[in-house]
Amino acid sequence: MKITKMTFTVALLTLLVGSSAIADGGAELKLTYVDMDEEGNLAVNHNTFNQYDQSFQISLNNMSVLMANDVRLSANLSNISVNNRNLSARLYKRGLFSLSATNKQYRRQYGFSGDRFTRRRSTTLKADITPIKSLKLFGGLAFTGKEGNEMIALSPVRDTIFSSSDYLYGNYHGGLQAYCPFGTVRAVYRRGEFMDDLDFSLDRKSETVDISAFSRIPSYHQVMLSAGFITRYDEIYDRALRIDRDQLWGAMRWNLQKSASFEYRLLSASVEDGVDSVTTDHIVHKLSAGKKFNGYGGLRAGYQLSNAKDDVDELESNGFMVSGWLDYVENLLLKARLFVRNNEVTKGATLIGDEDFTRSAFSAKYALGSWVTLSSKYESRVRKNDDLGSRVDYSSVSSSVDLDLEDLATLSFSYGYYLGEYQNNSDSVDYEFADNIIRAEIKPVPIDKVEFKVGVSYLRGHRDQDTEKLNADFAGTYDFGMNHYLQLRYTIATYDDFMVSQNYYTANIIEVSFIKGLHW
Repeated sequence: MKITKMTFTVALLTLLVGSSAIADGGAELKLTYVDMDEEGNLAVNHNTFNQYDQSFQISLNNMSVLMANDVRLSANLSNISVNNRNLSARLYKRGLFSLSATNKQYRRQYGFSGDRFTRRRSTTLKADITPIKSLKLFGGLAFTGKEGNEMIALSPVRDTIFSSSDYLYGNYHGGLQAYCPFGTVRAVYRRGEFMDDLDFSLDRKSETVDISAFSRIPSYHQVMLSAGFITRYDEIYDRALRIDRDQLWGAMRWNLQKSASFEYRLLSASVEDGVDSVTTDHIVHKLSAGKKFNGYGGLRAGYQLSNAKDDVDELESNGFMVSGWLDYVENLLLKARLFVRNNEVTKGATLIGDEDFTRSAFSAKYALGSWVTLSSKYESRVRKNDDLGSRVDYSSVSSSVDLDLEDLATLSFSYGYYLGEYQNNSDSVDYEFADNIIRAEIKPVPIDKVEFKVGVSYLRGHRDQDTEKLNADFAGTYDFGMNHYLQLRYTIATYDDFMVSQNYYTANIIEVSFIKGLHW
């Protein structure tokens, strides 16, 4: 599906609806001119990949049209005239039908001058209809295409890989959802195809059938049951390779008295290699229980047991989780979470062997009236593999302050420190980073007809990297009256890698927009 056709279709739909009997509606028409002054390596600053210099952009956002018989059209059509367009539209009547469409484009640049780049285009079409109150029918199409040339720099090897992309992935689905006083049943069929114009041996397809159900037990609504079955196969055309997967799952939630609950989940899956007839079976049990103490907080604990095996190997995993919160002190909320899991090879041998995972987090939030909110969070993740001699450590601590000075401004400030380390048996391959990230925003109250906002984000990276990144936005809007506005936005974007001389970037971006509010 060509993007020009998509744009034309949305525009035509808008005109047709606009000519219908309209009871109510409005939109925001925005005309924007963008001017960019860039210097340095265009491939290092992700924030500006999808910006286009000296571009004239047309947007029609927050569109809402109410027609006869309570049929409504809503749409957000951003940057219709430029290759970073983001379009979405929906025509619907509540409780009866819905038609929706989206189209998005994204560019990523490679190489110092940005001469190498890839562009991704995504388009979706969805529809549903409710012919009777207890039944909904739905379906849709989706296409994602990517094309262009890529360049990947490897580190610490100091090598470069060049590659090209030109593929299209499409899928369609259809199904139904039935309702009854106690629950729902849902059935979906999906088919997908991946077509690579550069390497036909990668072309493949998949088919999936997904059936699920949810219900409360009649006359005993404290117990909720759910279950489902999924079957799928993937096949590569050229190589006659096929993988079949079947998955059965079920869950029960029992809400006990005095704000307590109990949950059990079961998953049983089987994967079969259609060529070698090797089957891998996987089963997972999850148990959890929780209790809420009114006026004090709550506590929840859980256990997970999983087992995966084939004819040769077997892997067993045990996981423990505990979390809790405390809100005994007025305006203060404390949360904590701990998760531990170990994977053990009990038979045969796997590629990576035994592993241990540990995750923990703690957060606190305090609100002083409606004008100040303080929050802080600590998070830690550890992944260890004794067989490989590898260990990954990640931890972060962040704090923020939000102020609402009623007659002056709203302000927010946050600081985060992120520390990571990777090491293994190699004496030459390890990695550490220590990032400091600061964000701040101030938005004064409107002065007469002028609104103003300033936002700044700053990153400083140390240890095995030595980088600095700054992004500052200054935006102001002037209200001419009669739903006419002039908006100016100035953005400064910088990036410096002090270890690689060519990895530097500076941009000054000016956006001038004329906005008109439309009502009909």
